[in-house]
Amino acid sequence: MTVDVLKLDVAERADVIVEMNNPGVWVFASTEDDDRNMGMGVVVEYENRNGDPIWSPLQRQLGITRLFGRGGPATAPDETINLRF
Repeated sequence: MTVDVLKLDVAERADVIVEMNNPGVWVFASTEDDDRNMGMGVVVEYENRNGDPIWSPLQRQLGITRLFGRGGPATAPDETINLRF
Protein backbone atom coordinates (compact mmCIF):
# COMPACT_ATOMS: atom_id res chain seq x y z
CA MET A 1 0.00 0.00 0.00
CA THR A 2 1.26 3.50 -0.83
CA VAL A 3 0.10 6.54 1.13
CA ASP A 4 0.97 10.22 1.11
CA VAL A 5 0.76 10.72 4.89
CA LEU A 6 1.18 8.44 7.88
CA LYS A 7 -0.17 9.74 11.17
CA LEU A 8 0.87 8.00 14.35
CA ASP A 9 -0.45 8.86 17.79
CA VAL A 10 1.50 8.67 21.02
CA ALA A 11 3.02 5.22 21.62
CA GLU A 12 1.99 3.93 18.18
CA ARG A 13 4.58 2.49 15.82
CA ALA A 14 4.66 1.20 12.30
CA ASP A 15 7.15 -0.48 9.99
CA VAL A 16 7.26 1.64 6.85
CA ILE A 17 9.45 2.28 3.84
CA VAL A 18 9.90 5.93 2.94
CA GLU A 19 11.40 6.70 -0.45
CA MET A 20 13.46 9.85 -0.10
CA ASN A 21 15.14 11.02 -3.26
CA ASN A 22 15.39 14.80 -2.93
CA PRO A 23 18.93 15.37 -1.54
CA GLY A 24 19.37 17.90 1.22
CA VAL A 25 19.16 18.26 4.99
CA TRP A 26 15.54 17.94 6.07
CA VAL A 27 13.49 17.84 9.25
CA PHE A 28 11.36 14.69 9.30
CA ALA A 29 8.84 15.44 12.03
CA SER A 30 5.35 16.07 13.24
CA THR A 31 3.36 18.56 11.20
CA GLU A 32 2.27 20.27 14.43
CA ASP A 33 4.49 23.20 15.50
CA ASP A 34 4.04 22.45 19.22
CA ASP A 35 5.09 18.82 18.73
CA ARG A 36 8.23 19.75 16.77
CA ASN A 37 9.15 22.39 19.33
CA MET A 38 9.05 19.64 22.00
CA GLY A 39 11.45 17.50 19.95
CA MET A 40 9.08 15.28 17.96
CA GLY A 41 11.28 14.93 14.91
CA VAL A 42 14.62 13.97 13.48
CA VAL A 43 17.02 15.54 11.00
CA VAL A 44 17.57 13.52 7.81
CA GLU A 45 20.86 14.39 6.14
CA TYR A 46 21.79 12.92 2.78
CA GLU A 47 25.38 11.82 2.24
CA ASN A 48 27.64 14.66 1.09
CA ARG A 49 25.01 17.29 1.99
CA ASN A 50 25.35 19.84 4.75
CA GLY A 51 23.79 23.03 6.06
CA ASP A 52 20.95 23.90 8.35
CA PRO A 53 18.01 21.50 8.40
CA ILE A 54 15.04 22.66 6.35
CA TRP A 55 11.50 22.43 7.68
CA SER A 56 8.90 22.97 4.97
CA PRO A 57 5.45 23.53 6.46
CA LEU A 58 2.95 21.14 4.93
CA GLN A 59 -0.59 21.80 3.91
CA ARG A 60 -2.83 19.13 5.38
CA GLN A 61 -3.20 17.34 2.04
CA LEU A 62 0.52 17.49 1.21
CA GLY A 63 2.29 14.32 2.24
CA ILE A 64 5.77 13.12 3.04
CA THR A 65 6.31 11.71 -0.46
CA ARG A 66 5.71 15.08 -2.10
CA LEU A 67 8.06 16.88 0.28
CA PHE A 68 11.03 14.54 0.04
CA GLY A 69 10.47 13.04 -3.40
CA ARG A 70 10.72 14.37 -6.89
CA GLY A 71 8.73 13.35 -9.95
CA GLY A 72 9.65 10.48 -12.20
CA PRO A 73 10.76 6.93 -11.59
CA ALA A 74 13.22 6.18 -8.80
CA THR A 75 16.76 5.11 -9.61
CA ALA A 76 17.64 1.47 -9.03
CA PRO A 77 18.88 0.71 -5.48
CA ASP A 78 22.53 -0.19 -4.89
CA GLU A 79 21.41 -3.46 -3.32
CA THR A 80 18.18 -5.39 -2.77
CA ILE A 81 17.89 -7.80 0.14
CA ASN A 82 15.11 -10.37 -0.09
CA LEU A 83 13.63 -11.31 3.26
CA ARG A 84 11.76 -14.52 3.90
CA PHE A 85 9.12 -14.76 6.58
